[in-house]
Amino acid sequence: MSLGLNLCCSCGHLSTWHSSPTYNETLLYNRLIPATVLLSGINFEQFKLFCRILRTPSLSKNQFYELQRFYMKPTLKEYLFSVHLPEMRQRFQGDRVVASDARYDSPGHSATKCTVAFMEHEKGYILHVENIDVRSCGGNSQLMEPRAIMEGVAFLLGEGVHVTELVTDANATVMKEVRLKWPQIKLSLDLWHKAKKISEKLAQLAKRRPNRGLTPWISEIRNHFYTCVNECGGSVEELEKRWLSVLKHVSDNHTDCRHAPVSIRERESSKWLVPGSPPHDTLTKFVRGFTKNFSHYVLARHTYLLESFHNMILKYALKRIGYRTGYTMRVCLAVLDWNFHRQLKVTLSVYGV
Repeated sequence: MSLGLNLCCSCGHLSTWHSSPTYNETLLYNRLIPATVLLSGINFEQFKLFCRILRTPSLSKNQFYELQRFYMKPTLKEYLFSVHLPEMRQRFQGDRVVASDARYDSPGHSATKCTVAFMEHEKGYILHVENIDVRSCGGNSQLMEPRAIMEGVAFLLGEGVHVTELVTDANATVMKEVRLKWPQIKLSLDLWHKAKKISEKLAQLAKRRPNRGLTPWISEIRNHFYTCVNECGGSVEELEKRWLSVLKHVSDNHTDCRHAPVSIRERESSKWLVPGSPPHDTLTKFVRGFTKNFSHYVLARHTYLLESFHNMILKYALKRIGYRTGYTMRVCLAVLDWNFHRQLKVTLSVYGV
């Protein structure tokens, strides 16, 4: 991509001109441009198309990936795992609430790589990241997430981060392994996934003709669950009590409700369920059977910041592209990008928004 010309004037003076700065007789642009392509998050094919449109010579694919393998990958991995992440863990020593979630390199059961990030729940900084290849799990992609989480928690404990609470999604294998290996760690589950199950299950029940009266109540019941969790004060008994009160609320009985009095207009417009009717009986069975594992939700924990981090990974590693050698390197870039922007202050307008 960079050129070097040997020049000779009419008087016989010799000189050399380079289109790029040099270092140890190496044209720097031939190193910097591939590095910039990687840091920008695009892949080689996009860059090659860009050069073709400009009719500009570019490195070959083999040259690009050789530079990536010998220069960029070792530098990024050494800085992230030997400098940056140790500094983050040193900053958050002691008792910490840590959130973790898995991100696969492709949807479905065809995933070959799994990335599990461990985030400090309060500040949102990435403390550690585990990358697992499906070949290390015997070709079973479902085993990658539990293995990565268990290895990551063990690593954090060994690094001085005292994980008192682990926030994750409702993976049965992870829940069992954490309970058996670290009974002292409080296991909390993501609240959004639980609320999503409420909507999905009620929508499925409401498809039956006798239960169509449930349809107008689906969003209200989901919101009721959010309110119960946020106001239960960490008590499982209080959460169950508030959650079961929805059975009276949908029947226009508000003796156990804590909301404002129902207006006449709202009472006339709402489609109340009659106790003993098919939709009310179905809802009663669902609500009473949904209290399982409530102890994992009383602290109202979320993993939405990890979902945002997964979106950041998409900037560098798209799921529609298979990365044979550069996947780990692109995840490293996403971690550095995320942690850098977490420390920046939010800029407000003159109106405070």
